[in-house]
Amino acid sequence: MKPFIQCQDIPENGHIEDDHYGVQFDYFFMGRGVIPGQIQNVRNQPKPNSAELLLFIEVIDHLDHKFIRKERCSLLRKTVKTHIEERIRVFMRDLDISPVFIRGLMRNFEVTSDKCKEWDEFSFDRLGD
Repeated sequence: MKPFIQCQDIPENGHIEDDHYGVQFDYFFMGRGVIPGQIQNVRNQPKPNSAELLLFIEVIDHLDHKFIRKERCSLLRKTVKTHIEERIRVFMRDLDISPVFIRGLMRNFEVTSDKCKEWDEFSFDRLGD
């Protein structure tokens, strides 16, 4: 299953000029399992293979300019962690951050459950606006 991705950048077509002066990033995500079709008996529901993911990434340059990417994804549940890591890398590349700095920033990076927030599409849609 190829992930479906819908994203929004704030500001659009952002660009970081002097990444060598320093760049920071943060993220959080909201996720929920998706079971195709309606199953009436909640106790007998199978474990979902697919997931819906809301991903919020924020990159801040040395001048405290914020660059935000919000994404909605549908993907396989087992690929969520690698997907988050890859999407952070892609966003940094899209901001023209040097591959050397990206490798340094992501060297000890690990997706952790403390970055997972309760599912709330309404508040997610309003973030960054």
